[in-house]
Amino acid sequence: MSGFSDMLKKYTDMSGMTVVSMAKQCGIDRATLHKFIGGERIPHCREIVEKLGRILMLSSEDRDKLLEQYNISLMGDEVYRRRKTVKQILGTLTMHCVNEDFRQLFSFNTAVDTAGMTDVTVCGEKNELMRALAAILLSEISAGSALYIIAQPEPFICSFIKDILSDRRDTRLVHVFCADNSSGTSGDNGHNLGFFPSVCELAYCCKGYAPFYYYDNISAHINSATLLPTLIVTENYAVCADNGLDTGIIYRDPKTVDFYRRQFDTLYKRCDPLVAINYSFIDAYKNVGSYKGHRLTLDRAPSLFIMSEGDPSIRLLSSEERTRELMLECKEMLDRYCVGSDYTDVFTETGLREYVFTGRIAEIPEGRYAPSGIRERVEILRKMIRCTESGKVNYRIIAEENSVSDSLRVNIGNDSSVSFIMRDGSKRMFLMVHEQSIISAVNDYVDYLFTCGVIYGKERTLGIMSKILGEAENSPAYNVGKSAASEERGNKE
Repeated sequence: MSGFSDMLKKYTDMSGMTVVSMAKQCGIDRATLHKFIGGERIPHCREIVEKLGRILMLSSEDRDKLLEQYNISLMGDEVYRRRKTVKQILGTLTMHCVNEDFRQLFSFNTAVDTAGMTDVTVCGEKNELMRALAAILLSEISAGSALYIIAQPEPFICSFIKDILSDRRDTRLVHVFCADNSSGTSGDNGHNLGFFPSVCELAYCCKGYAPFYYYDNISAHINSATLLPTLIVTENYAVCADNGLDTGIIYRDPKTVDFYRRQFDTLYKRCDPLVAINYSFIDAYKNVGSYKGHRLTLDRAPSLFIMSEGDPSIRLLSSEERTRELMLECKEMLDRYCVGSDYTDVFTETGLREYVFTGRIAEIPEGRYAPSGIRERVEILRKMIRCTESGKVNYRIIAEENSVSDSLRVNIGNDSSVSFIMRDGSKRMFLMVHEQSIISAVNDYVDYLFTCGVIYGKERTLGIMSKILGEAENSPAYNVGKSAASEERGNKE
C-alpha cells in the first residue's frame, strides 16, 4: 500500500460508489482501478487522478491532498519534498521589510549600554542578550569594525543581523556555517535549501556580506556542538550564544576576544564560498569572462536583450556611458551564447502580455529605458514567434503557478551552474551559487517542469504567443498608432 492508494480507498469508501461505476466513468477497466486502490499500481498520468477526484466529488482541498500523495508515489517522498521546496523558494524569494520588533531593540544609547559591561557578562534571558548584542553590534560597526559570525543561518538570526545592518550596507560580515552532506547528491538536501532564502536576504541587505560553508552531517554537527554553538566576534567583543540567541556570554577581555577570533579563523580556513555576489551590472559583467553561456533562463517575462538584430530594440537611458556600453556588449555576448543554440527562455503568459500591452521590462532597472511604442512591441513579438518557429530561440511559456517571483530571474548555465538576479525597482543583486546540493536541486526541479509539461511545448507556446499578437493588433492603441503612421507616410509623399 502507499499513501496514494490508502487515500484513494478512504475517499472511495466514503463516497459509497462501487468500483465498477467509478471505473466506467473514469474510462478505465475495473481491474486497473482495483490495483490503484490496492497499491499494486499507480495511475500513469495526472489526468486520471484529477478525473477520479471529480467522480468522487472531492473538495478542492481533498483533491490537492490526493494529487500530492500521487506525486509522492511517483517521485518518492524525498524527491517530492525537495522539488516542492525549490518551487516555494523560486516563487517567494524576494526581499522583506524591516522587522519592527527588532528595530525597537535598537532605540537606545549604545555608548551607555556597552560602557556598563564587564570583561565577562552573562545574559540568562533572551531579551537581555538581544538588547546587549544589538548595542554591541551597533557600537562596533559604527566604529568601523567588521563582524565575524559562526552560526547556522536560521531566519531569526539572519533577520536580526539584516536589520542591524539595514543602514550600514558596507559593513564587512563574514558568516560561517555548516551545510549538510549526509544525504549525498541523491538526498533531499532540505537543510541546505531551507537556509538559502535567509542567506539571500542578508546578502541583499549587506554589500559586505560573505557567506562560507563547510560540510558535515548536520544531525551529528548539532548533537556534538557545545552548549553555546553561535559565535560573534568584533574588534572588541566576542559573544557566545545558543542557536536561538536565548542565552549567552559576552567577553570584552582582549585576550579572550583574540582567542575566539583565532578559533573563527581556524574554521574559516576549512570553508568554501557559498555564493559569489555582485551588486551592479558592471561588477557582474566583469566576472563573465569564463562564462559558458546560458542553457535556460526562467523569469516572469521574456528576455528582450536577445531579440534585436542590429541596433538594440531597447532604448537605454542610463546617464552612465560605461553602463550603456556594457549593456550593449552584454547583448552581443547573449547573441553569441543564446541565439541559434540550445538556449531556452521560459516565461509566463502574464509576463509576456504585460510587456506587449504596457512596455514594462522587468530585466532592466527602472529609469534605464524608455518604454517603446505598441507598434515596436508588436514587432518584437512577431520576431519572437518567427524565432520560435525556426528554432533560432527556444521560447517557452510556463504555467503561472510554477513561475518564479516577480523580483527574481534564474539563469542555468551550459555547465549546469545556477545564478540568480534579485531585483527591487532600480536595485539589483547578481548571485552565483557555488554549493552543489542547491545547484543540483534547482537543475532537477527545472528538468522536472519540462518532463511533467508545466513548461509548455513549442506548439502550445506558439498558440499563446499568436493569440496575444492578435489581441495586440486589434487593440485601439495599435490601430491609432497605425493610422498615425499611415498619415505621416502620406504627408511625406
